[in-house]
Amino acid sequence: MKCPRFSHLLRRNKTWGTSVLPKGTKNVGNIDYVAGWFIKAAEYMGDHTVRTAFVSTNSVVQGEQVANIWYPITQLGFHIDFAHDTFRWANEASDQAHVFCVIVSFSKQKVTPRLFHYETPDSNPMDLHPSHLNTYLADAPDIFVWNRNRPLCDVPVIGIGNKPIDDGNYLFTEEEKDEYLAKEPFASNFLHPWVGSREFLQGKKRWGLWLGDASAEDFKKMPLARKRVKRVQQYRAASTSAPTRKLADTPS
Repeated sequence: MKCPRFSHLLRRNKTWGTSVLPKGTKNVGNIDYVAGWFIKAAEYMGDHTVRTAFVSTNSVVQGEQVANIWYPITQLGFHIDFAHDTFRWANEASDQAHVFCVIVSFSKQKVTPRLFHYETPDSNPMDLHPSHLNTYLADAPDIFVWNRNRPLCDVPVIGIGNKPIDDGNYLFTEEEKDEYLAKEPFASNFLHPWVGSREFLQGKKRWGLWLGDASAEDFKKMPLARKRVKRVQQYRAASTSAPTRKLADTPS
């Protein structure tokens, strides 16, 4: 979770990391400013027997930021000594920031790892002694998960999927489908379940009207479908995107 008071600055200035983060760091625009303190501290500490700890937003130990921030630090020989995992920041101000924080200490010293674990962000911590405390604040080896856009193994690449570009004319909710079929029952031959991210994650049902296999005789029996095809053709033809305008030639 990025600090709400400063996240807008991060979005405006995505070039800050080029002078702070190690060369080759990816997705600089998705890394919190506070990461710069960790990187600079590691460089400043060098081989001295000192320890550094920072209070930070918890995003530095979550998701895609972990590899970009902590891999170069561990390559310098540092490891996490102790940490407080996610807790809610609180102070006496009337305008609370509502930020979820962690505390992370790192060094090159040989120490027994220690984790102060919070069951909830507002509970009291439990003092744990993991065998190894990794950069996700887990009792596990140092494994870094990098974001990638290609499969790890030899499997087909997932494409864009089914993108109707129809202005909603070919997609129906369950209720809309029933209402449409009551007027044009022959169209049931061309209505099929349509599953997008919302349907998959939330268990919703939608239907798609796929007319690619419909013959001229079929269209004669579906005047409402013909109107939908016409609206799709007009919608695509009016697009500012050349590929979309090209699709107006095949609206069904």
